Amino acid sequence: MKIGRIAAAGLFLALLTSLLPVGAQLASASETLVACPDGTEATDFQPGLTFVPQPTTVHVDGTLGSCVSTSNPAINNATFTINGSGTASCLTASFNSTMVVHWNSGANSVIRYNLTVNIKPAGETVFVSEGEVVSGQFAGAQVVRTTVEATLDALKCLTVQGVMTASGPTALVIVG
Repeated sequence: MKIGRIAAAGLFLALLTSLLPVGAQLASASETLVACPDGTEATDFQPGLTFVPQPTTVHVDGTLGSCVSTSNPAINNATFTINGSGTASCLTASFNSTMVVHWNSGANSVIRYNLTVNIKPAGETVFVSEGEVVSGQFAGAQVVRTTVEATLDALKCLTVQGVMTASGPTALVIVG
């Protein structure tokens, strides 16, 4: 289990590094307002994910750490929740979701995600979400969030109940 988590962390860092060109494209037209490379999250799926795509709701609770903000240096961490719905299976997922970030400075950001790419390198689920801050701190800015669901138990995809929960590292970048 420990080796799997280490591999997942390595995969996450490799994926994050591969996304830097995307971030650079965003940043070339804008400045990075906040970057939080060190986060974790726990995800609940209802109903559980199986190999059959079906309407699914998702709820996520998480934390963001090691944040650096050029526009508000007081920001260094946050907590967040995400609620959404869409079509999902153990092989692919697409959710429309809203994320509420509670920054340690006392400010909040409401983010709407309109695109999620679900990649499965080496059997791990990787979500890349793009969206926009629709209200609060950083309103109007663009967002990229990357998550590795390192604890997804693929064998549960074969059961009637399916995969009900997953967790793993996450990173967030906001540019504007």
